[in-house]
Amino acid sequence: MKNSDQKRPLYQDKFFWLALLLTLFAVAPFALPGYFWGANDARHHVYFLYEYDRNVQAGIWGPRWSPEFTFGYGYPFFNIYGLFSHFVAELFLHFLGFSYTGAVEAVFALSIVGSAATMYLFVRDWAGRNAALLSAIVYTYIPYHLLNLYVRANLAESVAMLWPPLILWSVRRAVRQPSWWAVLGCAIGYAGLMLTSNLVVALFTPLVGVYLLLVAAEKIRDARQTTGQAP
Repeated sequence: MKNSDQKRPLYQDKFFWLALLLTLFAVAPFALPGYFWGANDARHHVYFLYEYDRNVQAGIWGPRWSPEFTFGYGYPFFNIYGLFSHFVAELFLHFLGFSYTGAVEAVFALSIVGSAATMYLFVRDWAGRNAALLSAIVYTYIPYHLLNLYVRANLAESVAMLWPPLILWSVRRAVRQPSWWAVLGCAIGYAGLMLTSNLVVALFTPLVGVYLLLVAAEKIRDARQTTGQAP
């Protein structure tokens, strides 16, 4: 059953679409009129997007400098803070005509759906569809995630939650079923995480190392059992 789950494309997996549908309750507050200015960092991300957009208007899509910060003297904000989440928000703002607040809320919503999708992909690969569906739901509604969305309103950390499951899935695939696609997936996931949140990279990297060792040990054990050697 698990092997058939792994071979089935995600777009043909009804449980995958159910997992995404069940994120609706977490996404819905971002579709309400108005903006949650009272949340801890909610207003900051609107300011960050404004500074990002100022750079884009000057032809700079990979900015380092925030010209209006520090009382108009400017500050190298994007040297320190991951710019990926605001890059995505800028796409909504620049090309789709969203407002500043609407673009930020759209990225929050995408982060919820994206993190559920990557968690489903990761867990389905080794535990099957039922476990994947449950894991995606728990990952969406775990208290830390909800706190990050609605109380802290930390856009970068919310977006960062979609990368760890993708990295873990890629690492497992690279060890268990080596392919260039698995290596590429790991590279994209890690690059995305590094461009999204320096803090999450620092916390997550040791865990990736431990996970890699565990998956390698699992593969060695399985190989020994297959050849009839003692584990």
